[in-house]
Amino acid sequence: MEKKLPQTRTAVALIIAMLVGITTLVYVPVFDSGKEYTNWDDEIYVVDQPLVSSLSQETVAAMFDTNNGVAANYHPLTMLSLALVREVFGPSARAQAGMNVLLHLINTVLVFLLVLRLTEGKTVVGTLTALWFGIHPMHVESVAWISERKDVLYALFLLCSMLAYVRYINTNSLVILVLAFAAFVASCLSKAMAVPMVGAMVLLDYWFRRPISRTSILEKLPFALVAVWIGLTAIDQQQGAISSFETLTLVQRIVYAGYGFVMYWVKMLVPINLSAYYPYPATATSGALPMWYYAMPIVAAAMVVGPIVALRGREQVRRVFLFGMGFYALFVVLVLQLLSVGQVVMADRYSYVSYIGSLFVLASGLAWLLQRNRTVGLVLCTALSVLFCVQTFRQTRVWKNSETLWTNVIAIYPYEFSATGVRQAGVPAAYGARAMNYYRQGRIDRALEDLRVVARARAKGWKYYQLLGVIYGQLGEYGKAIAALDAAIAQQPSHASLYYNRAVAHLRVSMPQQALDDYRDALERNVDADQRYETIAGLARTNLMLGRFQESLSWSEQVIREYPNGFDGYFLRGTALVNLARSTEAIDPLRRSTTIRADDASAWFNLSIALRNGGQLAQAQSAADRARQLGMSVPP
Repeated sequence: MEKKLPQTRTAVALIIAMLVGITTLVYVPVFDSGKEYTNWDDEIYVVDQPLVSSLSQETVAAMFDTNNGVAANYHPLTMLSLALVREVFGPSARAQAGMNVLLHLINTVLVFLLVLRLTEGKTVVGTLTALWFGIHPMHVESVAWISERKDVLYALFLLCSMLAYVRYINTNSLVILVLAFAAFVASCLSKAMAVPMVGAMVLLDYWFRRPISRTSILEKLPFALVAVWIGLTAIDQQQGAISSFETLTLVQRIVYAGYGFVMYWVKMLVPINLSAYYPYPATATSGALPMWYYAMPIVAAAMVVGPIVALRGREQVRRVFLFGMGFYALFVVLVLQLLSVGQVVMADRYSYVSYIGSLFVLASGLAWLLQRNRTVGLVLCTALSVLFCVQTFRQTRVWKNSETLWTNVIAIYPYEFSATGVRQAGVPAAYGARAMNYYRQGRIDRALEDLRVVARARAKGWKYYQLLGVIYGQLGEYGKAIAALDAAIAQQPSHASLYYNRAVAHLRVSMPQQALDDYRDALERNVDADQRYETIAGLARTNLMLGRFQESLSWSEQVIREYPNGFDGYFLRGTALVNLARSTEAIDPLRRSTTIRADDASAWFNLSIALRNGGQLAQAQSAADRARQLGMSVPP
């Protein structure tokens, strides 16, 4: 076994300084002046999040209300930390990302201290485990992505809880156990992924050869109760995101779980082609997966059982493997898509805590090799460390902004087409998100390019077709806009804005009856407040175009009731009344419309008609002159 190195505060301090220094260097791109929020959850968590925009007693109380889950997650301490950073540093993305780096540095030190306790002061294992935890490329997502504050924060409290529990094992101090419990609760309030802590306590009991007793069971009961409550809360809030067995069969879930279990180990050793998005594999028309996927659960089982069997008779090495693999499995099992959530088969961020176990096994193995063959051991340790540093630095730059993020995903998972269709499926979410980013920057041509790829692939995702329809509408290509919105409605027939946008396009191509139907559908589906005014006014205007003056009058009166300060209600009501030969009644609403919008030539002209028909010729002439001054061709 590894010889214990002299333990002095100076030596530990130097190791900690080295860990912090190297980890900080690989995350330097986070502090780039061009660091931005991404359009992947950052807007929900920070940019447009009212709980973060202002720090007050009311918002803090709202954060801890279980009914106020953000993005279908209950993590009040995470939201509080985001709000605190915004309160101090303003809306700076660099400040928020910098806080993530700071928390990650603290976690790296805590991992070192934890492994030091586990190995009774063996610094080589502790240093390697902590160093690789700090610089591993798979952890970039949890650190550089601002929305993943919950990862680095829950890990901090979880590590504090485990350190306290180790201290409790050695002291039996009730105060220390209470501190461990308090840290665990804080971890759960940062992210629900902390719930396996009870299992981690069992693993720590095993590691320190603590016998099972009534006390060892009862002491974990409060932890278990909190874990159950947090778990049930998380499941309740994720109901809409969890795929049904009609979407993914039990066999597919097991296959995906095996795939994830294996691939997290592969990515730990060979962290290349890292992506913010790992799509599910394309299935055949029969629903079958590629054949090699079905072998993954067997490979995963062999990875666990094989070493346990092979290490019989080598108790200490076997204990290292059981503890490390057990820790890894414990914190990764919840995200192996047995309960499928979201659209990805795996994610880098899910490795953040689970890798403590696998890196502990790797570090222990290389510490053993260093004793047997120092040269080979040093070469492997150095090679891994350099690889991790280079890849982490590169991956951190990927998270600079939305464009760099999604361009990286598209580079790894591009769409490729043949003459007959899609040769290789890409990630429509990446094309769509990058298109939205381009659209917001005013780079319409680039947005259109990405959206055309999605449309050509006939990919799912109604929002992409909605944006495509909006862009075509802005370019005046209304036929294409209608086709894109047709595709969006086919996928999401309940979304009111789609009908509203299509109604506008139908009007542009002189299809008022179709526009009328769309306006009605939008209203029936509770179009949002921003578009409700235009929808009701559109119903009044379109009925007017179709010569349905009484219907137009009814809708215009509803516009006035709901929006008494709006122009369209008065203008359309007056116009409908003129067409119903009720010109005297039309004068007041038309006159009101000219006071609201004094530069509208049509309002002045229609007012002149109402006045003329009502026998007020002088005022009619004045209104007609005003319409002529505003550019309207007015007959004598």
